[in-house]
Amino acid sequence: MTERLSIGELADAFDSLIALSDVDRRRWLARDDLHADDRARLARMLAADAQAEDRFLDEPALVHAQILNENQPTHVEPAALVGQQFGAFRLERLIGQGGMATVFLARRSGADFEQVVAVKLLRRGLFSAVEQKLFRRERRLLASLNHPNIARLIDGGITEAGIPYLVLEYVEGLRLDEYVGTHRLGVRARLELFVRAAAAVEAAHRALIVHRDIKPSNILVSTDGTPKLLDFGVAKLLGEDGDNHTLTAALTPSYAAPEQIGRGPITTAADIYALGVVLHELLTGSRPTGPDAGPPSASIASAQQVSRLSPPAPAPHLRRVLRGDLDTIVQRALHVRPEQRYPSVAALIDDVQRYLDGRPVLAHPPSRWYVLRKFLRRNRLAAGLAGALLLALVASLGGALWQARATRAEAMRANSVRDLLIDVFKTAEQSQPEGSRVRPEDIIDVGMRRVLDDRNLPDESRLEFVGALATVASTMGAYAQMDTLTRTGIDIADRRYTVGEDPYTTARRQRAEALIHLDRPSEAVALLEPMRDNLLASDTRAAYEALMVLSVALDRRGEAGDGSLQLIRRLRERAVASSMLPPEVVLQVMITESDQLAAKHRFKEALERGEAAEKYWRDHELPVSSEILWLYEGIGNAASSLGDAALGEAAYRSAITLSERIHDRPHRETAWFVGLLGSYLVSLGRVDEAEPYVLRGLAMRRQLYGETAKETLFAVGALSRLRAVQGRREEAIAAIDEGIDACRRQSIDSEACVRLLQTRSRLRLPTGDIAGAKVDIEAAIAMQKRVSGDESAMIANQYAYLAEVQRREGRYAESVATADKALALMQRFGAGHWADTAVARLQRAWSNLELGHAQAALDEIADAERAFSEASPQNVKMRVTMKHVAASALARLGRSDESQRAAAEALQLAGSDAKVEPEVIATLKRLAAGTAAN
Repeated sequence: MTERLSIGELADAFDSLIALSDVDRRRWLARDDLHADDRARLARMLAADAQAEDRFLDEPALVHAQILNENQPTHVEPAALVGQQFGAFRLERLIGQGGMATVFLARRSGADFEQVVAVKLLRRGLFSAVEQKLFRRERRLLASLNHPNIARLIDGGITEAGIPYLVLEYVEGLRLDEYVGTHRLGVRARLELFVRAAAAVEAAHRALIVHRDIKPSNILVSTDGTPKLLDFGVAKLLGEDGDNHTLTAALTPSYAAPEQIGRGPITTAADIYALGVVLHELLTGSRPTGPDAGPPSASIASAQQVSRLSPPAPAPHLRRVLRGDLDTIVQRALHVRPEQRYPSVAALIDDVQRYLDGRPVLAHPPSRWYVLRKFLRRNRLAAGLAGALLLALVASLGGALWQARATRAEAMRANSVRDLLIDVFKTAEQSQPEGSRVRPEDIIDVGMRRVLDDRNLPDESRLEFVGALATVASTMGAYAQMDTLTRTGIDIADRRYTVGEDPYTTARRQRAEALIHLDRPSEAVALLEPMRDNLLASDTRAAYEALMVLSVALDRRGEAGDGSLQLIRRLRERAVASSMLPPEVVLQVMITESDQLAAKHRFKEALERGEAAEKYWRDHELPVSSEILWLYEGIGNAASSLGDAALGEAAYRSAITLSERIHDRPHRETAWFVGLLGSYLVSLGRVDEAEPYVLRGLAMRRQLYGETAKETLFAVGALSRLRAVQGRREEAIAAIDEGIDACRRQSIDSEACVRLLQTRSRLRLPTGDIAGAKVDIEAAIAMQKRVSGDESAMIANQYAYLAEVQRREGRYAESVATADKALALMQRFGAGHWADTAVARLQRAWSNLELGHAQAALDEIADAERAFSEASPQNVKMRVTMKHVAASALARLGRSDESQRAAAEALQLAGSDAKVEPEVIATLKRLAAGTAAN
């Protein structure tokens, strides 16, 4: 006998049916396993909904509309709105409807460019307090979100007829469940798609927004496979109270967390639960029957609930795949108690990614053998350790085991390989305390000792073993170990191979990488340069990888000219055209070129190359790796330097998220990206947000690098700038003095030390120590010339700050000339960070004003202030200073009324900001009062 649906199941069925076509609805209702009473109830509900469509705009809205427009019809159907204008957009066709809103395809009219959008109309007017709150909240929340996996808000408003609307990015694609079914995605592809969709939820949570209605119909997947999170209609800000009860009816029961159904406090845990339901559905083809439904693998044979999804694999195979880690992940996300779920969406994403990477999932109870088993299976370290060791070593000697006529010597060598492998893993495991994970560092130590001491290993196997350990040492930042291993590798390669053979090339490439890490790029160049012609004549992976390292070594050596860029550009052109290279090598070449362009401050080209590399990565569905982290850093550097603050910040945050996903412990890459984001937020004037990143980045770098490494010195400079912006000048000076002393003691010439000198110069100016500021900035310029040459994009920003020192000395003509030189270098190389550009333009305008060229000063500063305010609206000090120059120029030109208004605006912007220099405030007050001398 067919069982009746529960109330929740009935509501869930209606939610799915409402979005289907009439034909699909009738087909579903005709199912044999549907109880007759449920069929009748659902039919009545659908009929009631259809009648409601005749009252698309409820009566209160129509009454209000008639007051505004007597010609407004008394009944409006959705189809009748096609062709009408909503803001700048004309509705073209209906594309979707639900319980609270209807969505139309629309096109911008009367514009000289094409723009297709989705216009969302609320099904009711704004005359209910709840609906007013929902509408205002959704528009506000969408405006605050900027993420590639969230459909962005373009416009919104209320028409004269009282119809509220939102204009959203149009996503051409399928809802999540339809997409995975249509494309017949397997388990891995579904998990990868889930990770990208969940990243949008994680981004919303970072903005303190809880979505509260996550389900497949609110996740569209575009034709290129990009998921987009939609419909923030019932979302809320964390800390916002008072709507848990009023919004319960707007939720989807099958995806709502127990606390939502029970009207308890709503936190980000509610979205984590909904993501757990979505993940369960993606993996099994059905939704869980409730919070206590048991593991997904146990539900494979149970009756399917209403769903558009089919399972990704046959039931027996799927149960085997789900048992273990995937069951554990889903069950933790679906825990009935919010505090027992994942602490964040990022943690859920991390565990799914760990499963995909073959690493231990953190939701799994700690177990020494579980972690060891996962360690041996994981892809990345297996490629560097277990895979390289077992495949390279055992395969190289495998013939001795499989051939009946193997000699006794071959058998002995095979036994030595076997014993070495067993001993490496056994010793590393025994060295760990009970219940802890195996550390790759320990395996490197044990492996290095054994490979150097074991006389039974043949050279071929020893070189493979050394190379694998050196690769892992490099990824972990164990450069002293890498140094020893690569020197051994060179000795073996020289003894066993000749120029042109891949093992010979690879050994030299790894040694050059070690030398670069050890800040000895000239030695790296000397090692690889003699091989350049032979490498360029080859189309092997080993040759491309060696040439990439050579280009990096040339760049790090700091010679004048574009030798490194010419090499990497030539390499990229060949790689893209090659049909022989694996996609991951082509991607690596593209990333290397983007990185080098960004390092040379050629930001426009760097951004173009970086975005091309990111597209290549996504198009070829390549895995996440450390190279992708540096790709995002390059994109972030280029975008932020060109003034695209949103793209820059998003790229830096993506690098942190991916780094924390790849590295399950404090790591050099994570430390770098955390500090980088902190420095960037300081440059934007967002000091409260910046401080935890700056402090965490410095602490991690001190722990990982030591006090005098250039990476740590960069972080010291960031701390000093943060303290200066916070008005804690003594702390700022103390930090910077410590860093500069370290540079001098170690005789370090590096970009880090240049930045420290520049920062101290900036700190000295407000105290009146112009002589000291001049000494520091000139020392910074001299060091920058030694690092990058006399004519480089990197020296342009130093000239910008020298121009300020010259202006304060009263050398106005020299200041203008120096600012001109800085701006010319920036333009010549397509470079120049927007903040440095702003400094140069401010000094040129200010010095021109002092020279009596008021109109030139006004023209310059008006454009510069507008550009700077767009890039960094929170940097009040710089904006007020620029407005001060503009108001002074207007006064000099006799435009007193305009000068007074400009000064008043500047004072209002300054408010009580103690960071604006007192003499600037004093001048603005005189200008606002009309008492300043022309």
